[in-house]
Amino acid sequence: MHYNALFVHNALQCPLFRKIGYMGSNVLRIIKFQVKTAYDLTKSQMVFTISAFSETIVDGDLVMFYFSGHGYHINGRTYLARVDDDLIKSDEDVQDYCTCVERIFHQLRQKTHPL
Repeated sequence: MHYNALFVHNALQCPLFRKIGYMGSNVLRIIKFQVKTAYDLTKSQMVFTISAFSETIVDGDLVMFYFSGHGYHINGRTYLARVDDDLIKSDEDVQDYCTCVERIFHQLRQKTHPL
């Protein structure tokens, strides 16, 4: 079994969240997690980073995903905002420009418990 963690920090204006994430990732490294950290991602970078991270997961791994930044809850779904979220003006924009949390969890879950 491997211990894997992905920390995504999209909080440009809040250094406190970066510090919390930095400390959290260091603690996980101490307890033998393989930690991948990414900062200030656009949507395409976030999708790529999550996809690449999911490829490192094998069945039985313990996986942690941490996100600091803005998010939205629209029509029962939660979305993580990209760092360049200035295009978001409406609920429809959220669905087009943000990353759906449920999709992330589904992608990670498929790797830890393949069908």
